[in-house]
Amino acid sequence: MDKKKRMTKENRRNHIINAAMERFLEASYHTTTTASIAKAAGISEVTLYRYFSSKEELFRAVIEPVLSESLEEIEENIQEESFDPTIKLKHIIKNRILFISKNHKMITLILRERKINPAIIPFDYIERTHSLLESAAEEAGIKIENKELTLRMLIGSIISFLYFPEKDSEKIEHYVNQLIVMLKNN
Repeated sequence: MDKKKRMTKENRRNHIINAAMERFLEASYHTTTTASIAKAAGISEVTLYRYFSSKEELFRAVIEPVLSESLEEIEENIQEESFDPTIKLKHIIKNRILFISKNHKMITLILRERKINPAIIPFDYIERTHSLLESAAEEAGIKIENKELTLRMLIGSIISFLYFPEKDSEKIEHYVNQLIVMLKNN
C-alpha cells in the first residue's frame, strides 16, 4: 500500500505561497479569500493559518521574494562591475524595465493593491529603488534640482512598460538612452 508522502514544512509553506500567488493573480488581493487559497492548495483553512497568521502576511510572502530578488540582483551586479557611472545608471534603468516586463502580472497586482493599501508594499523596496537610482544619477554627474519629482518621472517612465510593453532590445536601449539624455538636460 502506498502511503501519501508528507510534505516538509518548508515545502508545504511554498505550496501555499504558490497557490496564493495563482489566486491573487487570477482575482485580486481583496477578492481572494483564505478559504479559496486553502482549497487551491488542497489544505484546510486551519492548516493555512498554521503557516500564515493573516492573508496580508501571506500576500507579503508572495510578493517579497520577487521584489527582494530583483533588487539584490541589481545591487550585486553594479558592485561587481566597475561601470562607468552613466553605464551604471543605464544598467539600473534597463534592469528595472526588463524586471517589469518579466513580472508584468505580479507588478500589476502589486501596484493595484498598493493603491488601495499603501502599507501592504514594504517601504524598504521603494526606498532602495529610489536610492539606487538617485546615487547612480549623482555618480553620473547628473544634477537633479528636484529629486522627488525627477525620481517620480523616472519611475513613471519605467512603469510605462507595464502599459506599453516592448520586447525589442534595441528599442529598449534607445528608450534608456533617451531617459539619460532627459536626466542630463534636467
